[in-house]
Amino acid sequence: MSTITIGSVNCRGLSETVKRIDIFTKYKDLYDITILVDTHSTSVKEKQWLHEWGYVGKFSSYSSKSRGVAILFKNTFEFKIHEETIDLMGNFIILDITIQDYRITLAAIYGPNNDDPVFLELDLLDIWRHQHPFDKRCSWRGPIHKQSRLDYFMITSDIEAFVVSSKTDKL
Repeated sequence: MSTITIGSVNCRGLSETVKRIDIFTKYKDLYDITILVDTHSTSVKEKQWLHEWGYVGKFSSYSSKSRGVAILFKNTFEFKIHEETIDLMGNFIILDITIQDYRITLAAIYGPNNDDPVFLELDLLDIWRHQHPFDKRCSWRGPIHKQSRLDYFMITSDIEAFVVSSKTDKL
């Protein structure tokens, strides 16, 4: 079995061409599957952005000012998408996919800004926190020294043994 790398990035909007190309270039080199959150994409832009990416991808778009997620694939491995669920409000993409004889569910989720436990009430493991129980990392910084970890890479516990490493990365 070959190693497949999956990365998740809060890109805080992809409308600016230079920023988008920089993000595509950087993460295309780092990951086989790149999950982008907070893309600020519209369905009109998806075809152009996939052309710029250069490979296969799926988008859940909402508006050029908020939300949006994408799952982008490289052609470094074989995969088959059996079923896809794409939210029209730009909050999630869920793929039933086979990668190297393993059938998994892969999801990109842009969660609500309010505390809504019903939205994410699943039996999932925050793999980064599990592997780094004492590290403090923030993926969002706001005004007046506000900061928080908003980005999570959640997995089901049955694939935990296959995860070689996890890390956080800031733009």
